[in-house]
Amino acid sequence: MDGSDVNSFQPMYPRWIESRIREELSDTRVVLLAGPRQSGKTTLAKKVAEQGATFLTLDDPTVLSAAKHDPVGFVRGLYWIGPPLMKFSGLRN
Repeated sequence: MDGSDVNSFQPMYPRWIESRIREELSDTRVVLLAGPRQSGKTTLAKKVAEQGATFLTLDDPTVLSAAKHDPVGFVRGLYWIGPPLMKFSGLRN
């Protein structure tokens, strides 16, 4: 093992918040999943997205470019692809 993916052997611990996220997404447009780095936020978001949502991340250069080029059109377009589940990383005030 070269150390490039030290988390590949880590188990996915059950997240008590997962059912609450699903419940909130059923009638809420935005759910904030916040936590420290490397705590499993992205993994949890992808797991939730596997069951009926589209996972997009601004870490993807194509998605980021589309959002920067036409932010209003980007958000409007999300509703054409199905229920979106977005991941925003490194947001700061």
